Amino acid sequence: MGNECRFNIFPGDPSVIQGISLLMDFISGFNVSVKSRRGIDIDKVSGLARKLSDEHYIFLVSLSTLINTNLLEQWDGYRDKLENWLRDFIKTYCLDVGIDDLPSNYRARIALDFLILLAKDVIENHLKELPSEERKLFTEKPVITWMGVSLNLVDVISILYPTILSALTSGAISYGTEPVRLAGQYSGNIKSLLEKTATEGRKGGQPYRVYKLIYLPLISAGVASEYMTPEILELSEGFKYRFTITGMGHNFANSMVFILSQSLNRVYYEYVLNNLVGINHAFQTFIQYYLPNIFSVDVYSVARGLIDEYLKYVKTNVGINRYFTYNISDALKDISTTTLALLSQYYELQNHDELRDRIPSDYINEFTKYLPFITYRVPVKDMIKEAIKRLWLYSYVNY
Repeated sequence: MGNECRFNIFPGDPSVIQGISLLMDFISGFNVSVKSRRGIDIDKVSGLARKLSDEHYIFLVSLSTLINTNLLEQWDGYRDKLENWLRDFIKTYCLDVGIDDLPSNYRARIALDFLILLAKDVIENHLKELPSEERKLFTEKPVITWMGVSLNLVDVISILYPTILSALTSGAISYGTEPVRLAGQYSGNIKSLLEKTATEGRKGGQPYRVYKLIYLPLISAGVASEYMTPEILELSEGFKYRFTITGMGHNFANSMVFILSQSLNRVYYEYVLNNLVGINHAFQTFIQYYLPNIFSVDVYSVARGLIDEYLKYVKTNVGINRYFTYNISDALKDISTTTLALLSQYYELQNHDELRDRIPSDYINEFTKYLPFITYRVPVKDMIKEAIKRLWLYSYVNY
């Protein structure tokens, strides 16, 4: 006889523990370089970026993050592992979820999003139910270590909701410390990290690079985007990282709300996965077909087109999708944050002689593939102003 389906999900199930262990390994492998840019393998970075763009996949981060962290290398090393775990999870619980029509990078992103939700569910609702050894996985194994302070998975997940709420309410996180300071009120490890970086940070900006590590999982999952627009940077000093919520991130926040009432609910998890499948189909469609002409089309019509694409793949669950679904406002946020992220990368490239001279021309061509209007010889700073006015602010008016 074939393998039988498991219709109940328990916090100590092998699939659950294996997935959360994979999530921890993925996060703990991130690093932020403190070397000069001349010590970084630009060819490797650009090669990985081109590999992703072949699947119409883009990381919404600044160019400096792509170069000064191992984000692309870490993703390349874990993509297949994340995708395989997701397939096994769907098969183990016989979930009615179709992922085969999506490219590998999008399947891996769905797995990462789902694992973050799964970890949050287990930590907030079932941690005390786990055997001692498995509980230690969450509470004692370091996930991020910085300046002698270690954060475990409980610490990292505890930062998640304050981060998303901060981005939702203000539109952006100007300093990395805002949500972390809030989480530090109920985590000794996070409080120690804040005190350490505040003390050492007075001597220079390097200690604040830890906030890159803390937010990289959200960037990887498409929940937040990082941008470096001149209008913002001209008003700031020091090591301030800017993160803004994506449409997918807004939807993700709605998904998190149901964890308390739908904890380890197989039907709920099935809907969440189908919801993520639909969103990723919509995002891929935008990157592939709409992004190159985004300044010459009606943005609201594009958003409606993305919703139509989303609805093709979402299997209806009347009891849940009345409360959270990917909507026009979410689509508009994804349109604006994606456009701004790419323009921001291009701006950085044009304004750093060292980077411009070292990055291969075929990598630069990736920008003109997705943003051909760059070739119109309009200053990129003016394009960014137009994108903020026409896309980003408009997306929040409709929120």
